[in-house]
Amino acid sequence: MATTRIMAIIEKTEFSACKVAGLPLTDRLVKGFIAAGMTEIYVIGEIKGDREVVANEKAVTIHDVRNEEDIPHEGRTVFHIRDNIVLRDSLLSQVATDQGTGAFRSPEGKLLFTIGRLLERETLPDVVLSNDDFTLCSTLQDVREADRRLFSWLYKSTDGIVTVKIDRPLSRIFSRYFARFDMTPAFYTYVNGVQSLLMLWFFLHGGDNALFLGCMMYQVVAVFDCVDGEIARAKFQQSTAGARLDTGIDMLSNILFMGGLSYALWDIHGDSYVALGSYLLLLALFGIMMMITLLYFGPKGGSFDVLSLVIREKLLASERLTSVFTAVNYIMKRDFFALVFAILGMTGHALLIPYSLLGGLIVWNLAILLNARSILDYRYN
Repeated sequence: MATTRIMAIIEKTEFSACKVAGLPLTDRLVKGFIAAGMTEIYVIGEIKGDREVVANEKAVTIHDVRNEEDIPHEGRTVFHIRDNIVLRDSLLSQVATDQGTGAFRSPEGKLLFTIGRLLERETLPDVVLSNDDFTLCSTLQDVREADRRLFSWLYKSTDGIVTVKIDRPLSRIFSRYFARFDMTPAFYTYVNGVQSLLMLWFFLHGGDNALFLGCMMYQVVAVFDCVDGEIARAKFQQSTAGARLDTGIDMLSNILFMGGLSYALWDIHGDSYVALGSYLLLLALFGIMMMITLLYFGPKGGSFDVLSLVIREKLLASERLTSVFTAVNYIMKRDFFALVFAILGMTGHALLIPYSLLGGLIVWNLAILLNARSILDYRYN
């Protein structure tokens, strides 16, 4: 995230200590400004002094002052806001980096914040925001609503259709509850790793219900996989190490699913599923090793979503091909096939799963090989 020369001034209100996703409203704005690239942030309140605050691995010194007169703002463009407003992160980043000035208001005309010189606040042009982009906390009920709306904003551009429609509505129930506790996102990533081991145990020791329980648990793992990322984004705790850990646990759960499923099918239907399971594991491991190698020597990190990003960039010139790829990409995402496999396993059609996996893994490996050069050349913004 590039830095911006806009100065931020936050005025404390009677709601300063109220928490949204486990963070007091003042701290939420401070961390939001840091995540948006601001490095000069003042908080007007009763305490005076400096402190270091970290958001998404970026540390900035915050200046606590008692009065506006203590802030050297002459001639500076200032983002001035009271701390009882919760903004959508994408909006905060946009207005902070656009460098435009204005008095930003609700559709009802309520002043939310200003960007411009403080002495010119009364003459700034009005900019009307959508009600979907903020929550103004005037009551404790508003604070609870801000918490609910915040988690509804925590989607990713790479989310599949099943994640958007099913997984995230379910995962947000857990994320909102767990966010109040002082646990790192990595803790919930490890919890999902334990759930993946439980899935494997069901496949190995579930008896007649092994396929039903194992496939059902795979869908549970897919839903809970959203929790760590939602908490990381809600509490500004995103990190490179966290992203790598999440990707690693995702790949582990996929491998355990294939191995456990193959064992359960062999135990029920015979030796032919040993060879098929071996092919699946070899293809999966080969694709994973290719992606890890390409990410290491190319963009120096990131998630496996880079494959879909580079393919989409190549197809931008063709709207039709982009639409076709979008549809195929939805089907190839884990959220989609986890749901489909859960349905197949729970309805007695688990024999179809390994053949579906085989076709998907062949396509995935071919896509990696054909786009290897583009992945090596890719750089995140």
